[in-house]
Amino acid sequence: MLIKGPDSNLTEQVPTKMKNSLSKTQVCLVGNGRLATQLEKVLTEISVPFSHIYRSKDSTDSIKEHISKSTHIWLAISDSAIESFYQTYANNNSHALWVHFSGAHNSPKIFSVHPLMTFSKNPMSLTEFKKVHMVLSSPTSAELKTDFLTLMPGFTNPHSILNAQHKALYHALCVVAGNFPMILWTEVLNQFQSLSLPKEALFTYLDRVNHNFKNEGANALSGPIVRNDTKTIKDNLVALDSSPLKPIYESFLKAKGVKL
Repeated sequence: MLIKGPDSNLTEQVPTKMKNSLSKTQVCLVGNGRLATQLEKVLTEISVPFSHIYRSKDSTDSIKEHISKSTHIWLAISDSAIESFYQTYANNNSHALWVHFSGAHNSPKIFSVHPLMTFSKNPMSLTEFKKVHMVLSSPTSAELKTDFLTLMPGFTNPHSILNAQHKALYHALCVVAGNFPMILWTEVLNQFQSLSLPKEALFTYLDRVNHNFKNEGANALSGPIVRNDTKTIKDNLVALDSSPLKPIYESFLKAKGVKL
C-alpha cells in the first residue's frame, strides 16, 4: 500500500550525504526513450547540472567517465537492462546514488522512483510535469531510507513511499488503469467509424465520463448495469455477438454481479 507522509531522514547507510547544494549535484541521465527525453527537458529548465548518455551513442569509456564524475546516476532504460548496466558500471563510482524509474522492477542495490504518468514523444511542460506523482521504493537488499529531494534534486513533485513487495501489484494496477480503457476506446472508435459517427462525438462523451469519475467516483457509473435493465443488457450482447467486445462486456457483468 502507498504510505503518504513526510520524507524519511537520511540514514548513515546511504552511500553519500546529498544534502548539499544543487551546485554540487551532477546527474548522469542514461537512456534515450520518452522518459529520458522528458527528464532531460526538466533538468534543463530547473537548471540542475547533468550529462545525458545512452549506449547506442556513447562508448564504454565515455560512459565510465560520465558516471565517475556524477553524484546521481538515473537509469531511464528498459527493465531488462537495469541490473546489467549497474553491474557493468557501478564500480566506476561507489559514492553515487543510483536510481531507476521502473514501476515493476525491484533492485537489490538501486533506488526506484516511478513517475505515475504516461509519456509521449513530445515532452510535457514543466508546469504539467510538476503535477506528476512519484512513487519511491528502496533497494530490496537493505532497508535504506532517503528523502525525495536526495534522489531527485531540484524536483518538487508530490510523492509517496511504496514497500518493494507491493510494486508488482502497484504496476499491474497502473497497467489496468492506463492501458485497458485505451484498448476498449480504440475498438469502440473503430466501430463508431464503421457506423459513420464522428470521433469528436466519442471524445466529448469520454471527456465527461472522466470528469464524472474524478468528481463522483463509483457513483458516476451509469447505464443499464446500474439500472439493472436486463432487457437492454441482453440486447447489447446480441448486438455485440460478432465483436471482441462481447466477452469483455460479459466479464464486466460478472465483476458487478449481474445475473441475466
